[in-house]
Amino acid sequence: MVQKPVSSGFSRKSWTNVILVMPAFLLLTVFYVYPMFRIGWISVADPQLGLQNYHTILTSATHLKILFQTFSMCANVTVVCLILGYLIAYTVNHLESKRVVALMLFFILVPFWTSILIRAYSWIVILRQDGIINHLLLKIGLISEPVTLVRNRFGVTVGMVHVMLPFMTLPILSAMKGIDKQLIQAARSLGASPLVAFWKVYLPLSLPGVYAGVVLVFILSLGFYITPALLGGGKFVMIAEYISLQVQLVLKWGMGSALAVLLLVMVLGLLAIFGKFLNIQKLVSGYR
Repeated sequence: MVQKPVSSGFSRKSWTNVILVMPAFLLLTVFYVYPMFRIGWISVADPQLGLQNYHTILTSATHLKILFQTFSMCANVTVVCLILGYLIAYTVNHLESKRVVALMLFFILVPFWTSILIRAYSWIVILRQDGIINHLLLKIGLISEPVTLVRNRFGVTVGMVHVMLPFMTLPILSAMKGIDKQLIQAARSLGASPLVAFWKVYLPLSLPGVYAGVVLVFILSLGFYITPALLGGGKFVMIAEYISLQVQLVLKWGMGSALAVLLLVMVLGLLAIFGKFLNIQKLVSGYR
């Protein structure tokens, strides 16, 4: 038998794949990879070549305070979203009326269709000293004078929870939709109380959605800018807003770039930790 010579190099199909992928590769390189390397270079080259910007960040009480505020705020928002999101998802999953379920899902998805800027200004109107909340509290006699609910940590928390709640609710709801309700009935028939059946059966089966929601909310919260800038009023600053101040107001491009690189490294580090201990790929595929 005559054997065909083995062709060397790329086949026609391989070259076709390369040509098809090349536009996306060039787009990512020009608009994503190059700016990242550029920011990394500026962080060590401005105002002079070296690691002085990183040294300043890690030794300055102001920078460390802002980093701590950012992580503590993200943790607070994640916990509040987890509690509210789990309750909402559990309620929606156990509703019998499809019309009510559709209405609940509509209200859950409304934040996706509304501008973050509009939502932030709406909360300012609601939470300010002459706003609806203070007016209601004064009218029922719970307070004797208006309280400060905005331009502080509380206002930022409320605004961020409003934005991030769907990112927690939807993964949990998706995981709950995959739970066989007959398992709960079986646990009840074996003598388990409703609380024990929930704790031993329902909650563990919903954990993939919980883990996915926690990762989404915490990671996305690290880069928040508009909501903390408006509802914080400059009195509660997170790292994204501080980066903007360094670049636009103080004109310290090196310091702003170093903070941006540090934020990126922290996000990648958190993803690596979550991926190692929580197996993100399995979680994401598990609740779909």
